[in-house]
Amino acid sequence: MTRDEFESLSEITTNFRENPAANDFGYAYFGGYDPRFALVNFDGLQVNVSRINDISFLLPLLTEGVYHVWFCWRRADLMTARLRAIFIQEGQDPQPLENIVTLEEYIDTGPAADLLLTRDRKRYPAKDRVTTLNSVRLGTIVVETTGRHTLKFEVVDRGRSERTWIDMFHFIPVTEDQLWPRFDKEGTHHGRGTPCELIWPFDLPCPGDNDER
Repeated sequence: MTRDEFESLSEITTNFRENPAANDFGYAYFGGYDPRFALVNFDGLQVNVSRINDISFLLPLLTEGVYHVWFCWRRADLMTARLRAIFIQEGQDPQPLENIVTLEEYIDTGPAADLLLTRDRKRYPAKDRVTTLNSVRLGTIVVETTGRHTLKFEVVDRGRSERTWIDMFHFIPVTEDQLWPRFDKEGTHHGRGTPCELIWPFDLPCPGDNDER
C-alpha cells in the first residue's frame, strides 16, 4: 500500500465514540532508524483507542483455507486498553477470535522463539529484538470462499487517551511456519537462515544467542 492509499483510509471503517483530534487516527511515518519504532516500511496506522468503538479492515484477497491470524503493533501506555477481533465473510456466521489483545503489553525478549509461540506470541522484526514491537496470535479462522473479507476489532476496554500504532496482520495457513518470514524496517521479508548482514540495517548485529536462525 502506498502512502497516498493509506492516507485515504478508503478500506478502513472506524466507528468513533467521539470526535477525534488530528493525531488520534491516521497515517504515521517514522523516518531514520529507531529500534523502538522499527515498524515495517517506516509507517503504521496511528490509533487512539479511547476515541473509538470499533474499527474494520477490508482485507486483501484470501483463498479458501484455515489460517492463524497475527496482529503486529507498536505498544503504547494505554493502561487496560484491549481489543477483540472478529472475522467476517459474506453469507457466513461471524468468527470471533479467541485471544483478546492488551495494547499496553510488552513482548518478553528473553524466551526462545518456539517458547513464545506456545504463548501465542512471536517476534516479527527480522533483526530487532525490542520489547515495544509485539505480535499476538488472535486466533484461527476458516475462510470458506476465496475473496476479500473483513477483520473487525471491537474495543473491550478503552484505557486512557494514548496512541498505539498498528503495523501488520499476518494470515498464515495453519500447516505453514508461523515464525518466518520476518520483516525488516525497509519492508523486505526474510526467510529462516538469512545471513544477518543481508538484513537492514546491514551493520546492526543480530541478537547474540541467535536462537531462531
